[in-house]
Amino acid sequence: MEIRIMGNKLMGIRSKAGHWVRREFQDSTQLAAMIHKISRNYDYIIVGAGAAGAAVAGRLSEDKGLSILLIEAGRHERHPRFLLPVLTSHALKSAATRVFHTEPEPALQRRRLEWPRGVGLGGSTLVNGMLWVRGDAAEYDNWDRMGCKGWGYRDVLPFFRRSEADACGSPDTRGRDGAIQVTRRHPRDPLTDAFLSSCSSQGVPLLEDYNEGVFDGAAYLQFNLHRGLRHGADRAYLAAARRRSNLTILQGALASRVLLEGRRAVGVEFLTKQGLKQAKASREVILCCGALQTPQLLELSGIGAHDVLARQGIATVIHLPGVGENLRDHLNTRLGFKSTFNGTLNQVQHHFRWRARAAWSWLRHRGGPLSMVGATAHALLRTRPCLARPDAKVQLLHYSADPTNGNLVTALDTESGFSISNFVLRPQSTGSCHIASKDFTVPPAVRANYLTHPEDVITTVHALRMIYKLVRSQALSPWVRADAQEDMSEASDETLLQWVRDTGASSYHPIGTCKMGVDSMSVVGPHLRVHGVDGLRIADASIMPTMPSSNTQAPCVMIGEKLAYLLMSG
Repeated sequence: MEIRIMGNKLMGIRSKAGHWVRREFQDSTQLAAMIHKISRNYDYIIVGAGAAGAAVAGRLSEDKGLSILLIEAGRHERHPRFLLPVLTSHALKSAATRVFHTEPEPALQRRRLEWPRGVGLGGSTLVNGMLWVRGDAAEYDNWDRMGCKGWGYRDVLPFFRRSEADACGSPDTRGRDGAIQVTRRHPRDPLTDAFLSSCSSQGVPLLEDYNEGVFDGAAYLQFNLHRGLRHGADRAYLAAARRRSNLTILQGALASRVLLEGRRAVGVEFLTKQGLKQAKASREVILCCGALQTPQLLELSGIGAHDVLARQGIATVIHLPGVGENLRDHLNTRLGFKSTFNGTLNQVQHHFRWRARAAWSWLRHRGGPLSMVGATAHALLRTRPCLARPDAKVQLLHYSADPTNGNLVTALDTESGFSISNFVLRPQSTGSCHIASKDFTVPPAVRANYLTHPEDVITTVHALRMIYKLVRSQALSPWVRADAQEDMSEASDETLLQWVRDTGASSYHPIGTCKMGVDSMSVVGPHLRVHGVDGLRIADASIMPTMPSSNTQAPCVMIGEKLAYLLMSG
């Protein structure tokens, strides 16, 4: 059963057969009675329908003996901007995005960076870049060594395979009949081929499939796309699950706190247009709200560091000092170049002829510019020969724009151009995310603390120098116009670092604020149970102790798949 609430009306109920029955209750008593039905006991309550939450709900609902409530602040989005990849910049500016802001960042000219997060069924998979990157096998093994037993690469591989339907990779390592459709970038194009050749000339090995366990190298990107359309967590997990009678999806409901009886989670309180309501869980409550809102919800519930809670007048139920700490994100810097290559998104945006060609390519092959958000290939590389494994990512983008626009492609350059972006793969700089008010509608205070660790500074500067080596290579230089951009290849480290401070933007990859582990600052253990609380687990990017990948979508889905397995296997 799926329920939609808009304004002061219950707008519809999805029947068991999957059809919407429109219901409008002007009488508050009738509407209250319907809302009351939501407030019955469930086996599991899941808060958040993003990458992990949708996976948990979809898998648990396969067991007909379970009753599940999935609570989501947004709604089911059907507009083409959430399906056609090239319209992602418009999706990011829609009501399906909630934009958080960091506090003034000391190392970035005290700028406040935007951190948009998706709101709706599918969460941020509604608005992200759709890159499908499992991550570095060595980092998952590092999690295992840190005390997160059962999270080594061999342990998580079955859940990656279970999550994906990939027709091209090896059946030994890639999923064939999983939930999310994964495709390679197509068709190949001369600019991307030149970028990859340039990487090879600089000693970066070329990979056919970076998701097969070898992370070090350069390759065409993989995306969660199906026939040229976004295939996010909603389409992958909830399209079928919402027809199951044992799954109730409540849209337009913002969770305000976890209900506790002593040290046990027994339900969730949430806000609808009709006011605060409650629902009870006889087994467990599962938080899948993401790296910003999961710690916020814990703190609002009295779970967190005593001093943080006391400042907002919240009584401490469980003292967990790690809640909201260990925040990490990828700081993205982008260098743009005017190009001799024809067919970039710059031309598609500004010229009818290129738009028509792009439309034909999509209609005929379900590929080309309309099936992408700009990125076509990446290189996961070592910025220094002495390193044991890759420390930076550089990525080719088929557009150029004012770098002060961050990652939101709102006004591309009028002439053909491309960009190469970069970030530190495993940032050591850590920040925090804590409640700024006991009012749950007030966003938390986010401090990323970018570039506060010296290793991040060193890697960032070396990555920028690597980009200039790639652009000047024999393979890529013919595609760069002589007046491409002010050349900073010979600039001092201080000049390059100033560029980063002036233009660096979030990659929208926040993690770590409820980290998994066994030390005093961990929030959940290897089974994702919140320390000191019965009946409460977390499954989202917040549990990652370190950054396992260059992108966080695939790891989040894996986490959801693994938690569902843990719950169903007892």
